[in-house]
Amino acid sequence: MTDEEVKEAIALAKKTRSMDFTLSGEGLTSLPPEIGELTQIAKLNLKDNKLTELPPEIGKLTNLKRLSLSNNKIAQLPPEIAQLQNLEIIYAGNNKLTTIPPEIGQLTNLQGLYLNDNGLTSLPPEIENLTNLRNFDLRKNHLPIPKEIVEKIHQPASIIKYYLEYQSAEASYLYESKIIIIGSLGVGKSSVVQQLLEGKFNPYHIRTVGLNKQNLPIEYNQNQANIQLWDFGGTANMHPIYDCAFSQNSLYLIVTEGGEDPAKLDYWFKRIASINKKAPLVLVINKIDQGLTILDKTTISRNYAEVKTINEISCKKQQGIEYLKTVITQQVEALINLNSETPPNWIAMKEKIAALETPFISYEEYQQLCKQEVILEEKEQQDLANFLADIGVIIYRPNYLIKPQWFINNLELIFNDMDFQQETLGIVNANHIQTLLELPNLQQARFFLDIIENLELGFSTETPDTIIIPNLLNPQEPATGDWENPSKVEYQYPVFSPQIIPRLTVRMKKYIEANLYWRDGVVFNNRGDRVLVKANPQTQIISVTSNPETQTDFLNNVCSQLEKVNQLTPGIKANKLKPKSKQQPISQTPPPPPIREDKGDKGDKGDKGVREERRVTENNREKKKGNKWILYGSLFVGTIVIIVIISTILS
Repeated sequence: MTDEEVKEAIALAKKTRSMDFTLSGEGLTSLPPEIGELTQIAKLNLKDNKLTELPPEIGKLTNLKRLSLSNNKIAQLPPEIAQLQNLEIIYAGNNKLTTIPPEIGQLTNLQGLYLNDNGLTSLPPEIENLTNLRNFDLRKNHLPIPKEIVEKIHQPASIIKYYLEYQSAEASYLYESKIIIIGSLGVGKSSVVQQLLEGKFNPYHIRTVGLNKQNLPIEYNQNQANIQLWDFGGTANMHPIYDCAFSQNSLYLIVTEGGEDPAKLDYWFKRIASINKKAPLVLVINKIDQGLTILDKTTISRNYAEVKTINEISCKKQQGIEYLKTVITQQVEALINLNSETPPNWIAMKEKIAALETPFISYEEYQQLCKQEVILEEKEQQDLANFLADIGVIIYRPNYLIKPQWFINNLELIFNDMDFQQETLGIVNANHIQTLLELPNLQQARFFLDIIENLELGFSTETPDTIIIPNLLNPQEPATGDWENPSKVEYQYPVFSPQIIPRLTVRMKKYIEANLYWRDGVVFNNRGDRVLVKANPQTQIISVTSNPETQTDFLNNVCSQLEKVNQLTPGIKANKLKPKSKQQPISQTPPPPPIREDKGDKGDKGDKGVREERRVTENNREKKKGNKWILYGSLFVGTIVIIVIISTILS
């Protein structure tokens, strides 16, 4: 279409008072000023041409509501576009735009702005004035906005917020991370912490209860890194709770002593591997001054590739401490958290979560906070939650984000307060927990009930807000009935865990027989088939026993569930012992004793000796037969004599 033809079309539209003017696909390279005469039109369609600019007169189209400019070569929009106060939609995709004029912020009635497939590198701050915007398409531009955000074209406020608030601030390094210190009770974990922080040893140090958090200052890239030391108590019944605080990108210090059973070391390795198989580990062998060493360092290095270094120290004698500090610094520097830039909205979320007054929030509440900071994708929300756990801000559970010390230390009270155990005997309700922990409301108490059940450390009852915690039950075994002539399967544990019986009880709670459960055992009943499961912490054996009337299927089912618990419990390895069959009834006539053979003598005698033994044996048998007939004959003669005597007396 020529320039004259365009002018004729404009004149015709003006004369007919047309509301819709279209010049699409005409190969136009320019637009005449006369376009400004169409003040009555509501729609202007100029798409699929070769336009490089718009004339200033476009600003005279004050009744325009829809402007279509897609698939041209327009490099910029004229500032006069601000005069189109009735404009509701602009289609300007697939052009050559590198920026848009700040005047666009005056189009407050704009509902759709489509700028996809351009070369935009920036947006004016005035873009935030478009409060009625419903669709904002910025895809396939050069803007510093993540793909997962820019693709949310139906959430323009989130896109604008992200761009204006976070792109003005550069991503930065937080220099924060976490070191988790674990080990068995009494190996000296707290002494290691004291040496790292103060260079001191206290022989009267009170053992750690729950979680003790402290900061370890480390110089990194000429910055002060904030490294948290998490020192956990060694109480065995708390291990599944400590697991909640394990995180993906943390350094683990496993503290042991030279005389400790290697099986316990394997137990800790496997617990960590259940969270992250590639987590960096530093093994610290304490108390070398005592001279007890049964740990094979070569085998440990070969079997556990994640063990970066094995360090022998003595907290008491302050041996090896300085080298351990060097090792820790080297390993911390390798952590992802210290070597990755953190987006500004992640930093904002970190500060917001840390400042919360409530000790926990639901995951749904967390997602709402994420949306406020333009963290929209579910995967990014999960990545951020894991990141906050890695640097020690929270403990991340599937349904909650929790403040660490509040969580760990309150659960420590629930599971290890002796007065609480005696008061509840394992039957715990929300009021019990609220009173023990001095919580402000029942909601927080119910949170702990939910967590305990979720961890399979307790199970709900028909009574509302009440659970049974097997670890707190009476240790005394009740009368469980007759178990004579049983079938028994036994499992030997190199390292015994007090959570096995509770987890099995929780999984099979519908089969529990008439409250027959206690701290180390439980009786299951399935339509008269009875199975007794009992743990012996001293021998580290769990036995599964059924009476003679019980069907084998139910016994096997219980064993199968126990084996699943073994597999799902981190660090646990159970050896199934040879099954013990039902005992046979005792015979009234004992079998003859076996004939003993002296194999050594037999071998020296040869065939001749063997034949001689057989001949002697045959002679002995003949003698026994003869002796038997002599006995019978004597009895017969004696009987005749007695009869004759009696007959004589009677006559």
